[in-house]
Amino acid sequence: MRTYFNYLLLFGLYGVLVSCQDDQITFEDPDVIQLESRSCSTTEDYFSQNILATVAQCSACHFDHDGSNELKIVNGEQYNNYLNMRQYIEAGFEQTLLDKPTGDNNVLHQGGVRFNNQSSEYTTLKTFIDLVQTGTNEEAACADINEVVSVVVNVESLRQTLRKSSLLFAGRLPSAAEYIDVKNSSTLRKVLKDDIMQGPFFDDFLMESANDQLLTNKFSGRTSVNAAYYPLRDVLYNPTLGGDDESNTRNLIDDSIVQMPLRLITYVVNNDLPYSEVLTADYIMLNGYSGPSFMGDDFTGEKRVFDNWQKGQITKYKYIMDEYADSDFILSDEVIVKNLDGTKRLPQAGILTSPMFLYRYNSTDTGRNRARANLTL
Repeated sequence: MRTYFNYLLLFGLYGVLVSCQDDQITFEDPDVIQLESRSCSTTEDYFSQNILATVAQCSACHFDHDGSNELKIVNGEQYNNYLNMRQYIEAGFEQTLLDKPTGDNNVLHQGGVRFNNQSSEYTTLKTFIDLVQTGTNEEAACADINEVVSVVVNVESLRQTLRKSSLLFAGRLPSAAEYIDVKNSSTLRKVLKDDIMQGPFFDDFLMESANDQLLTNKFSGRTSVNAAYYPLRDVLYNPTLGGDDESNTRNLIDDSIVQMPLRLITYVVNNDLPYSEVLTADYIMLNGYSGPSFMGDDFTGEKRVFDNWQKGQITKYKYIMDEYADSDFILSDEVIVKNLDGTKRLPQAGILTSPMFLYRYNSTDTGRNRARANLTL
């Protein structure tokens, strides 16, 4: 059961399930609990949170300054930039640091005026200077700080948690029997798993939550894979391949491909599998429209049935050295990829190798935008 709650935490549902997620907080505890934490922030923390973004733009000119009478800022060197600014201020150039980007006191700045003395940038820069000069918020001082922050948490009752969870996961109010069955946190988990977190509504919830992160449904109703690589993509649609030319068939094929990564996440959750399988599964989820597109006659499921999803492989794939070479555009159902274990299928790594994920977050030879790396790293 714990794996279910771990999935849901990833979808941002901690606020709803806080009362039944942490084993250390039970429903026999008081309705109000108090948490205590100790906090302290250093000058370096303030620099990274409030100053770094402002001075990063200065690196275009300041990267080659000597660092003595001139401020040296190098892009990507956060800690060195912090030390350089401290040394610059401690050397007595704090007023220059304020005047140059604002143009105050007729101080010239080759980079021009960057902000005025009424801006938030000026205020945070002045605060940073004050922190450096007064020596407050330093690491040594933090070691002696015992500031206690008290937080009052209102723990939901069993009935409230069941009601909210049922509305969110099942789209209905709990039944009288479900209310009766919930006597403690353990029985609540059982009712949620066996009765509430089941069925089409819960599947839709998982699909929508997953899409909020992956955003693959953006391409719903659009062709998202290249027929040059997947020559049987249009086998159910193209009359020359034995299909029909109904536009609805094309839309169902496209939507089936779009939903593949979302269906994999739904399958992992519904079968209580380790969530890591979302990234390590050696299979993909196919239905009666995407199955023939990626497996051809190898697909054993019922064709032209959208909601019957099952595990499968990409066995009909054409590897093309040059997508612009006409000689390579040959429709064929023969597999070009052959694995070391003798199987003829395209290796899979969960959603990371899903054709839809690769299409949604594409890469280029130069790594432009790095959308795929930004999402996964």
